[in-house]
Amino acid sequence: MRLGGRQFSRPAPGAEHPHAKERLLTIALDGLRAPGATELPGDPPSTEWYEGRWGSPS
Repeated sequence: MRLGGRQFSRPAPGAEHPHAKERLLTIALDGLRAPGATELPGDPPSTEWYEGRWGSPS
């Protein structure tokens, strides 16, 4: 559990995408509700941004 907490809480390697946290929070909260889908805020981050944020540490 601790390892997972560190994995998911580590800071992004570059600048934070302006809507990334809001979008991920919206997805998580929608997963707790049924039925219901909320429009995600802002434009999605690029695949490269997610790979850099959530990929394996170098």
